[in-house]
Amino acid sequence: MFWSMKILAALSLLAGFGVEGKTFTKKAVMDITSCPFTYYGEIYNTLHVVQSLVDDRLVRKFTYKKADLSGVVVADLSGCRFSDIVLEDSATFLDPRICSNLFCDQDAIPHIESTCGPLGQCDGHGSCLVNATCTIAASTVIDYYGGVHAAPDRCAYSLFSSYWFPGFQVLGVFRERRRLDVSLLDHVILQLSHKGPLITLEQGGRVLLDGSELAVNSTSLDVYGVELYKDETGVTASVTMYVHNITVFFDGNTAQIFLEGIEPVTGLCSEGNFTLDFNPQFSEAGCEVQYEEAKDRTIDCEDAADWCNLLLEAPFTSCHDLVDPQPFISACNMTLCSYPSVDDIKCQFMEAYTRVCEQQGDIVEDSWRLDTVCPAVPEAFCQDLHCSHHEFCGERFVDGGKFCLCRALFSSKYSLEQTFGEPTQCEHNTAQVTLARCLLDGKNIDFHMLHLNDETCRGVLDNQTHMVTFGFDSSNTCGTVVTMKDNQIVYKNSIMTRNMSKSETIFHHNNLDVDLSCFLTQPSVRAMTFNVQQNPEYYLFSAGEWQYSLSMMLFTDPERKHMYKSNAGIELNQKLWVELKSSGLDDKLTSVVTKDCWATDQPASNASLRYDIIINGCPNPDDPTVQITGNGLGTSNYFSFQGFQFVGGTLDIFLHCLVDLCDKASGDCAPSCDQKSRVTRSVKSYYNEPNLVTITFIH
Repeated sequence: MFWSMKILAALSLLAGFGVEGKTFTKKAVMDITSCPFTYYGEIYNTLHVVQSLVDDRLVRKFTYKKADLSGVVVADLSGCRFSDIVLEDSATFLDPRICSNLFCDQDAIPHIESTCGPLGQCDGHGSCLVNATCTIAASTVIDYYGGVHAAPDRCAYSLFSSYWFPGFQVLGVFRERRRLDVSLLDHVILQLSHKGPLITLEQGGRVLLDGSELAVNSTSLDVYGVELYKDETGVTASVTMYVHNITVFFDGNTAQIFLEGIEPVTGLCSEGNFTLDFNPQFSEAGCEVQYEEAKDRTIDCEDAADWCNLLLEAPFTSCHDLVDPQPFISACNMTLCSYPSVDDIKCQFMEAYTRVCEQQGDIVEDSWRLDTVCPAVPEAFCQDLHCSHHEFCGERFVDGGKFCLCRALFSSKYSLEQTFGEPTQCEHNTAQVTLARCLLDGKNIDFHMLHLNDETCRGVLDNQTHMVTFGFDSSNTCGTVVTMKDNQIVYKNSIMTRNMSKSETIFHHNNLDVDLSCFLTQPSVRAMTFNVQQNPEYYLFSAGEWQYSLSMMLFTDPERKHMYKSNAGIELNQKLWVELKSSGLDDKLTSVVTKDCWATDQPASNASLRYDIIINGCPNPDDPTVQITGNGLGTSNYFSFQGFQFVGGTLDIFLHCLVDLCDKASGDCAPSCDQKSRVTRSVKSYYNEPNLVTITFIH
């Protein structure tokens, strides 16, 4: 009993080394004969069982044989005390109240290992909850752990996804704005499952569902379980998924993903990297190509650092214990040292930091707004101003107004050519030119002030692409002037700035004069053989920027409904009709004139055996059977004659015609012939070498 008591006394004394609320203790090796005793032991036959208690909690048991207690017994009573948890050495305990493994090693050194990640907070019942914010501001991503990464290109990347909800992810798409070498966040995509649907949050507060615009306002709108809400600060999308509450906020420049739930998550917001989180499905071809540009001389990195360090000062200091400002300062420096401080970009980082503080329970006073150029109240930049794919919303330098400006990649090709859009398109009876409104706005030119020669002909704006189209056609020439230059018909018009009225004293917009002209060039003389044994063909002429077709067909009736077929045969003195017809010419501006027609017994138009049918636009005065109708009046005409055969020649007849084009604006295009079929008024021809067409008769 004495040994037992001494052992128990030693064990009882060990409890004094555990300090309440501490996670450490001491290692004690004690001679049981030197300690006062308390009796806790029981003796069963020849065994002594001794219990070690700390605050009435059993730590361990010692069992001794009576024979072992004949001398001094020393017991190692080492252990660890974690507040109200006592462990012997080399023991482990999972404490659900703090979501941690408690471990006392062999040297009685205590260890605590949290089962939650760095973002987790224990709910007191063994579950780890996350309450964190990922910020995507300008070209940077501030992840949930405070890491800062810069977007390397203009591609789409996964920002957030979760093992707990496969198929759901939030993506960020980066694109260039003013500079080719810096990409900023452009829009955010919520993919609700592997195959959609897709909710897209765009600049200007625009929200799309699978490409179609949604009417989102201050009243919450439920779309496939996602609550959408829009106010003057931006658009908010909230969704609850099993173990996650996710809120995505986007103001057109900055996105923040607030997470309440259980780890783990993946994506750039969770210590991801751009290589692993690249998403080709939502990336444009060539988005990974990187460009270099000369440094913007307006950028001063020291000034940028001074601005970013404002986050270290009051009133932001009130939030420092809850939210570390350093990642936001790093992201701010990273952006403003490579991109100009325009479009409220420098204010993004202050706004983002205050929103995170509010999420964590601290309201940063608005006094910082009074000392900066940032808006007096939180508001989304360019709210409700929607731009096309090749534009972004920004500030125009000349007046500070918010406009849709051209992206650097889009404008670069036009800058090299010093144009405002695409070249003039000339086709058939129409001509048009398309200009980019953002290129005009960039030069302070208001497209509403532009018109053609006729001031009533103005540009038409495409509300989706923001391209402005000017044009004219045969139904509305818009003051087009038709002239002849060298061997060309020139259809000339211009896009110009509206004439100022006498009552207007000043104007604010630059002038513009863009040429809108088309050139119709006479092709070289060419022979076209129409074999009437087959269906007649239309032959296409390329005339400068225009194209038109010209055909010559043989008919056996005056209404020209029955085309000649070789198997029908041609009788001598049979009356035949030949129609020359063009397509693709404007009959208000141009006429087709049949200048000369003749027949040969060989395919060559210059064969030695020749018979003239039309001479200089008039019937052969020696052949009374020839009649011409509509020559020079429009884009088609026809003539008739009676069948014949060459004396001593072959049965085949080849009919050739020289067809000319005439400018109606220069005067009457119809040849005038006297009763003897001699020309009494010549017609001014456009060209030195009219079109030659040939038709073949096979008897």
